[in-house]
Amino acid sequence: MQEANKFKLGLFVVFSLIVFVAAVASMGLFDSLKPKAHLATFVEESVQGLNSGSSVKYKGVPIGKISDISIITENQVIRIDIQIDLTKFRQKVGNTLYNQAKLSREAFYSYLENEVRKGLTCRIEPDGITGIKYVEMDFFKDANPLM
Repeated sequence: MQEANKFKLGLFVVFSLIVFVAAVASMGLFDSLKPKAHLATFVEESVQGLNSGSSVKYKGVPIGKISDISIITENQVIRIDIQIDLTKFRQKVGNTLYNQAKLSREAFYSYLENEVRKGLTCRIEPDGITGIKYVEMDFFKDANPLM
């Protein structure tokens, strides 16, 4: 009787570990299945407080994260690679705002190109008093936009 209970307990523990590992793996998998767009912006100033994984916001709405920060040695410019979650952008379908469809990658790049022509720029902004920073995409009226 004791041996049977140990076997059942061992089987339960192994099964629980398998379910746990599958759940953790699927959490990361679902994020990687979302459609994404990739952008880059360049800055000549310090990016202290900005890290891979830092937030990217469009007019205050979180739309993605920084995927990489690198230095271009020829002219000492810092490249910030950005990964945008395309599910955050929608387009109106029909005459009402209630009918919306997700933007395709091509439509997003076209939309972004038009917005840049109108003056959309990126800027590094502080995220509170912690020293952590994020990239804000907006139409800034003052100086210091990123390239």
